[in-house]
Amino acid sequence: AIGLSYLDRFLSTKIGKKSLLTRRGFQLAAMTTLYLAIKLHEPIEMDLQLVVHLGRGCYSQIEISEKEMDILFALQWKMHSPTPMCFATKMVELLPAEVEDDVAESILTYTQHQAQLAVSDYSFVVYPASELALASILNALEGLSHDRISLSHRAQFIRDVEQCSGIVIESVQEIQARLTILVMQSVGHHHPVPLPALVSPEPSQQQPLKKESSCTPQLKAAIPDTNTNANSTRKTQHESQPNDNDRRHSSPICVRKGEHHVSS
Repeated sequence: AIGLSYLDRFLSTKIGKKSLLTRRGFQLAAMTTLYLAIKLHEPIEMDLQLVVHLGRGCYSQIEISEKEMDILFALQWKMHSPTPMCFATKMVELLPAEVEDDVAESILTYTQHQAQLAVSDYSFVVYPASELALASILNALEGLSHDRISLSHRAQFIRDVEQCSGIVIESVQEIQARLTILVMQSVGHHHPVPLPALVSPEPSQQQPLKKESSCTPQLKAAIPDTNTNANSTRKTQHESQPNDNDRRHSSPICVRKGEHHVSS
């Protein structure tokens, strides 16, 4: 998700738009943002020789290094922007103390699932990470029964989130609907269904909250049209065939951060 966030932000810049002109340029940018994400956020660093190997020799170490600098300067070295899950983790901390820990874990599980699905849909790029996080949390709350988290606790939580974040709940309803459709398409259903981690409320309990609770109503408009294209997953294709040099490559080379190594 972080690598794709780098890629989306880079392609939105003046320098990055040039990478959209050719398939080769886009693939190089995608590989380099993945390399950057691993270098900055994982305990194991990929050696450039391994990146060249994964690219089947289509790109040299010099090309990858140059693209890395292009990305860093295009993003103004802002490589640690918060993701939706960063916001979601902080928002869930605002749940009333009376709410059980397993409820918070269920909310985060469903929120993470929606955030991962949103990464594959380019239409979500325009939404701020904070709003995407809140919309995912609200969807998770709607999948929880009232005996797990009461109406009063939901209302208190939503008021606290609005006050701390400055986000108006009504402003994320469109994101909620889009996320609901995305989840339904991912499981092959055309009707809202909760994930296994959540407990669906009984039909008699499915009542929209009062307006003063600031909670969004049930997403009736979220049922997708039968003509909706569920195959919006973005894929990067590598069409080139491995050459003789590729076949002679040894197993992937990884080095621990801080270790001195020499790339062959």
